[in-house]
Amino acid sequence: MTEHGNRVAFLDKARTFAARGTPENVAHPQPAAQVDPVSIAYLTLDASDLVGSFERNATASLLNVHRAATVDIDFLRTLVNDNGIAMAVVSQEPLAQAVGEQLRSLGVDVRPYDRHTAETADLGVTAPYAAIAATGSLVQDSSLEGARGASLLPRLHLAVIPIDRIVATTADVLLAFGSQPMPANVVLITGPSRTGDIEMILTVGVHGPVAVHVCLVG
Repeated sequence: MTEHGNRVAFLDKARTFAARGTPENVAHPQPAAQVDPVSIAYLTLDASDLVGSFERNATASLLNVHRAATVDIDFLRTLVNDNGIAMAVVSQEPLAQAVGEQLRSLGVDVRPYDRHTAETADLGVTAPYAAIAATGSLVQDSSLEGARGASLLPRLHLAVIPIDRIVATTADVLLAFGSQPMPANVVLITGPSRTGDIEMILTVGVHGPVAVHVCLVG
């Protein structure tokens, strides 16, 4: 016996009930198992046009989408001048690093990612792991240094992504990892940070960048 009762007697009783199995629920019988998986259809997805679907859905989520064969310097110059970008942090993805060099040629103070620098940066540059056409979402893989933080901490986020990284649905992102271990964290970004907690008034940029710019290349 303990001050909380007889532990042995309690466990014996629990084992007895567990050995009886699950009792039949006459009022709410268990439905038969489905042989075929449920098919999910996305009304926002045109499977024959993943790029167009992503552009439409991303724009509807307040992402600023720019499409070009490559990341052209004029696009970056406009982005820098219109938003007063003086300092940027860049994640370790090679594509993001290349954009960092272009920004440096425009006079931007470009630094490698670290948390303290990112908190005061005007711009974070990443190259997302994937983009989801059905929802217009970007997918950041935390296993690459700066891929997550550079997308969340600076005032603005620039995501540069080749069009061959666009997949149809969230399930396709998970399947793409295959037998590889999942990263510790995967961030799905669908538009800039926003909240409507206070008097149901939508406020943008509360928990992250006030604007997200996406450059689709290819």
